[in-house]
Amino acid sequence: MQVDGEEDRPARAEAEALLRAGRLFEARCTAQDALDADGPDAALYAVLGRSHAAEEADDEDDLAERAYRRGLAAFPDDLDLLAAYAELCLNSDPFDRPTRYGHGPELAERLRELAPGSPQALRVEQAASRRGGPVGRTGPRPPSASRAQRHDAREALTAAAAAGATPREAAHSAREQADERPSDLRLAVRAETLAALARPGLAPLRLLVRAPLAGLAALSVAVGAAAGRTGVSTAVVDPLRGPGALPAAPDTRAPAARGPPPGRDHRPAHRR
Repeated sequence: MQVDGEEDRPARAEAEALLRAGRLFEARCTAQDALDADGPDAALYAVLGRSHAAEEADDEDDLAERAYRRGLAAFPDDLDLLAAYAELCLNSDPFDRPTRYGHGPELAERLRELAPGSPQALRVEQAASRRGGPVGRTGPRPPSASRAQRHDAREALTAAAAAGATPREAAHSAREQADERPSDLRLAVRAETLAALARPGLAPLRLLVRAPLAGLAALSVAVGAAAGRTGVSTAVVDPLRGPGALPAAPDTRAPAARGPPPGRDHRPAHRR
């Protein structure tokens, strides 16, 4: 949606053609030069944002968001800008960019109000469905609690290792942050999870949390022995199954010393 009476700019068609051809840097340069020379243009802001977003890098996504927001400040009802920004938000990581991700439903709702059933609105609905269901007033389906728990524990343990901190120090830091915001359940869960993972003998489990594929082999060999040594197998959060017990340590006793399996009646049978 352009300013009334504004004639089409040759740079607009050139920038859009460069974007379609995958010449992203040239498309950005053309769009930015035209904006600098001639002032705001919704289509050029859309090209600028899409060419950044197509680079698939976090810093480029930040630049794309900046372009879309600048465009919408001048053209708040432009369908292409709304759709492009909504797609960027809905496709963002809800953990790393929760604020951006949360804008997606608002933009989709605005599109439905302005142009229900339009190509732009349908495109945004498709983007939302790929992330867990149609967009409603409450937004896309949020990540599960267990997934958030695994993500937060992995991020904290990875950051601690990079900083040379111990798991116990990471747990202490997480507890301090949770105490500062007692109403934040997610911080409380992270603190409890890290406190459990910081216990002695659970290095294989911490490896599994940080690098699931690399840690599977080590965990399968060591977790039973580690849980048996520490005696905390029923108090640790299993990152694969959510809250619950770790697999029980294998019973290495002789069959005669193990006792009867649970759930069966082992009274001696009467002989006839």
